[in-house]
Amino acid sequence: MQLKENCWRYDTETGAFFVKYYEDSFTANKVRFIHEQLTQQKFPYIAPMTSKRATPYIVHKWIEGKPASYEKREDRTKTLAMLQALHESTVGWDGPYLPRQDLRKKWEARLSKFISKERELIPLLGSNFHTIISLGELALKKMQPFKDPTQSLLHGDVVHHNFLLGDTPVLIDFDLACIGDPSEEVILWMNRVLPHVQYDIKALLYEQPYAEIVRHKLAYLIYPNELLREWLYFIQVSDTQKEQLYKYVNPFTERALFMWSRIMKHVHELS
Repeated sequence: MQLKENCWRYDTETGAFFVKYYEDSFTANKVRFIHEQLTQQKFPYIAPMTSKRATPYIVHKWIEGKPASYEKREDRTKTLAMLQALHESTVGWDGPYLPRQDLRKKWEARLSKFISKERELIPLLGSNFHTIISLGELALKKMQPFKDPTQSLLHGDVVHHNFLLGDTPVLIDFDLACIGDPSEEVILWMNRVLPHVQYDIKALLYEQPYAEIVRHKLAYLIYPNELLREWLYFIQVSDTQKEQLYKYVNPFTERALFMWSRIMKHVHELS
């Protein structure tokens, strides 16, 4: 059964398997390497690979479980515990497969791309276009210069559906994995979660003790990462998709910007 353009489920006499095809074997080998290393050290949230090396496919047993819901406290706790365990993995991760994350450089590029789409976005966003830019520029000024980061493995894509929560929770899709500072991955996780907790940074830090590792980088939360990501995705889709997506992204933007004063207040009080 085909799940996406490059993903399938295969049912066999010995059970069901997940298969993913990569156009380049490098990424397939990267994902396979991560799975193998984490399996060897008995990382509890990984699916063991069964595919051979040097092929553009990865194969592992089918994982039964539902994607996490960031609206649920229980799921927030589980997903952050999975990330903490990943960040604390003991394997030496230096090697050819894993780049070092430079979050500031990545966010500068994202903001520049957003600015370059002014002609398309201003008719949709109006004055919100410039508000988003101002927030991005303010956050970038407050970000620390890039330094050689801690050698922790970062998942790289903490969207909710990469956490499968069942009897055995599993973390999937390591395509964007990298080496970097765990606090920055938690910042990215908080970007995803804050809309589901009324943008209440204080409450989220109280709820999730591991999130305290971001305290020295709370100003990063001023950066409107989710708004930039959503609108840059919006302009890439077809006109038909735009009609449907606009019904979500426009009210999401209005509510987020209305709540940004809470983010600014909490960052100031907690920093």
